[in-house]
Amino acid sequence: MVYLLWCDHYLQEYDRTEPVEELWANERKTKEQFYELVKDVIKSERIRFIGEECNAGQRTIPRVLATELHCDYAEIDMPVEERDEKGIARHYQAMGREERTRVYNIREDYMVQRVYSHSRVDARKLIVCGAEHLKGLEARFRQEGEDVTARDLTKEDWFLEICRKKNEFVLNRLARHQNLCN
Repeated sequence: MVYLLWCDHYLQEYDRTEPVEELWANERKTKEQFYELVKDVIKSERIRFIGEECNAGQRTIPRVLATELHCDYAEIDMPVEERDEKGIARHYQAMGREERTRVYNIREDYMVQRVYSHSRVDARKLIVCGAEHLKGLEARFRQEGEDVTARDLTKEDWFLEICRKKNEFVLNRLARHQNLCN
């Protein structure tokens, strides 16, 4: 069984990222919701392994929860050095849809391989990754015979609310700055 949880990478970071107090309040609330949601999934689905697309060594909410709840954990994204070896340009996302699709296929194959090399076959697995891997990872795990549950947090109201508030804040600051410059 694989539970796929797609999110914006902004949610994953355990520590504060917003430098402005008004945005920090929203970030804290959103990350608390994400923490509780992931914790609930781990407990209700009896998850034993968490695989996460994140930066190497990054302190993330899923990593912290894996420690707290005694789950096996692995970073599953392809390291930058290995991408370099495979000829993947660092700015591949700006190179067009065809190149992005090619690279996502390589990275998603790698992610699935990492999940299976770091977990028991029968372990219930939670995979946390960026929303752009939605279809690719779901298809790959189904091909492996997994029962897959998928949830896209980027479409949920509580996440859309933090995006709206952040955009409003940025637009208001821009307007104030333009007024000061005129």
